[in-house]
Amino acid sequence: MSTRAKVILISAISLVVIATIAAVATFLIIQKQHDDDVKEADAAAAAYVDEVAEFRELADEELGESGSDSPTETVEAAEGLEDELPTLDDAPEYGKENSSKYAAAQQTQTRLDKDLTAVVRAAKHAVDVAAFVSAGRTALDSDVPVDLIGPGPFENGAPIRETSIPGMQAVKDDFLAVEVPDGLEDAQAAVVAALDHVINELNTMATNLDNRQSYNFPFGEQYGAGLDALQDAEDDAREPLDESIDALVESDKPA
Repeated sequence: MSTRAKVILISAISLVVIATIAAVATFLIIQKQHDDDVKEADAAAAAYVDEVAEFRELADEELGESGSDSPTETVEAAEGLEDELPTLDDAPEYGKENSSKYAAAQQTQTRLDKDLTAVVRAAKHAVDVAAFVSAGRTALDSDVPVDLIGPGPFENGAPIRETSIPGMQAVKDDFLAVEVPDGLEDAQAAVVAALDHVINELNTMATNLDNRQSYNFPFGEQYGAGLDALQDAEDDAREPLDESIDALVESDKPA
């Protein structure tokens, strides 16, 4: 092999070695950057997990203070917590794609947002139910029919037709004007049935008084059934609210 050929061969080998070293160096630099990206994502995830733990403690305190019998205060507390929701910091794309801790933190963030939304929704429903139940209990005040009938004596059924029946009809109309939350149609029907019972009996009473016959009627059973239906509705609304609060303040689960 000539000297010139040897020089060319050595030069070529040197270039290959230099290229290989450069490639290895580049790989190591990229790998180092990737490692740093994952570490940054891990750090962001760890910081977020700590913030979530603090948020859950705050939520437990705020929602606990709202009181189990005050859905309106629970709504206010839950909506206030929306401004306190922790946010997962951004991280390099490679780190986000390759950090299992960051992926878990993203799942936690999704779950936390959904859990708080569920609390607000359940609390608002409980507020609507409470308003409906209150109206129902007012309508089923057992003193109202007695007061509307009055002490008597009656010469005929005119006072019942002119005062008692219109009065009870007004009670029924006022109740029917109240918005019925989803799922409470049966409770509404139970209250209306109790009021209709009294109205029907008042009509019978008026007829009997026209014939100079005394007439009394019970309505405790019907009112009791209506009140029981209202209590069941209130209890049924409280259960999902309690469950949603528990889900919000408990330890993390996979989203």
